Amino acid sequence: MDDYSRVKSTKLVLKGQNKGKKKKHKDKKRKAEDGADKLDIVGGWWTVKRFGEITGTVAIELANNAYVHALDTGLFTLGAPHPDDEGPDPPEQFTAIKLSDTRIALKSGYGNVSGR
Repeated sequence: MDDYSRVKSTKLVLKGQNKGKKKKHKDKKRKAEDGADKLDIVGGWWTVKRFGEITGTVAIELANNAYVHALDTGLFTLGAPHPDDEGPDPPEQFTAIKLSDTRIALKSGYGNVSGR
């Protein structure tokens, strides 16, 4: 009986029933949270990080709060700067149309399409 007193008793674990605790990667979680705090959002608009994110309504910012402005002649100019908490005006908003994996077309509010 003395031999059995030295043995540590544990739960019986069968093959295929691995219910052990998984390690959480706190470093990766913290980095993701830090990135969420640094999003560049102005008036409901955010910065595109990858080409694939360019869809729907887009605006092109060239200077601080100054956006590309479409004219009714089909030309583009740089619009007047906006206050910090204000997004682009309707003539400064374009609809992005995907042509291929590497090309898009921008349609202005006047119905003109530009892109190649």
